[in-house]
Amino acid sequence: MISCPICSSKNLYKSVLIDTPDRFELACGVNPVEYKRYWYLCEKCLTAVNSLPNSSISKIDNIRSRYYEIDFEGSSLLSKYQRILKLPDSQSDNRSRVNRILSFMKGMHANRHSVVDIGAGLGVFLSQFISSHTFESFACSAVEPDPAAFHHLQSLDLFPVYQNYTDIPKDNPPTLITLNKVLEHIQSPLDFLKSILKRFYSEDLVFYVEVPDILSLRYCEPDDNILGSLHCHLYDPLGLVTLLSSCSLSTILCQRIREPSGKYTVFAFASPSKSMTSSTLDSFK
Repeated sequence: MISCPICSSKNLYKSVLIDTPDRFELACGVNPVEYKRYWYLCEKCLTAVNSLPNSSISKIDNIRSRYYEIDFEGSSLLSKYQRILKLPDSQSDNRSRVNRILSFMKGMHANRHSVVDIGAGLGVFLSQFISSHTFESFACSAVEPDPAAFHHLQSLDLFPVYQNYTDIPKDNPPTLITLNKVLEHIQSPLDFLKSILKRFYSEDLVFYVEVPDILSLRYCEPDDNILGSLHCHLYDPLGLVTLLSSCSLSTILCQRIREPSGKYTVFAFASPSKSMTSSTLDSFK
């Protein structure tokens, strides 16, 4: 029986049927004959859970940390990076994201911010973030486990790049951690967030989290990437707040938006709750 990874409820029902393997599954050799994949919806926190057929599970798990090999086969990551970077502000999800975060950070009283972007992808967000302010105010680092994207980010030579957040030196703890369209790829987002918080905890730490909205189930076509096999969950604002609360993070702001690209998105700013104690952190994996 499927249970919700966010609130542990077992009250889930089938919401959307996908009857054709996506390009990642096809690249992995998943048989399209009699293929069925369901998105289930949790009645309690409204999180959508992707239930892959047995024929896909192990094959997709094998590419989760290196899917850029398939996504950009035959094309250049650098050319895609440059193309996205040149988008007009009115068409740029990343420019809107940068403005949103910088507006929020005006209320954070610190002379110098250390920003860690976990799941940095092509690096467009961090590049635009840096260009919007001076290095004197922000020290930015990128974390990207995918080997192809990791080497691409290194070639940009704009900021330190790590394959794992545990490789980041502890002598410069972040004041802001950004997770832009990352948690939907993580099968156990609660454990993932707890491990990040345990490593980087400080009273002044702020998380910016951005995830796909469950409205995608209603408005997106079945072959849209948002509903693809690599996404484990889609979120309602209630589900995202529930996830953050389960990690002892207090939500400061949570909102659903329609991005310039047309994507349905939920974002939140959160910080460690005032009740956070060392014993709470010790209980995290």
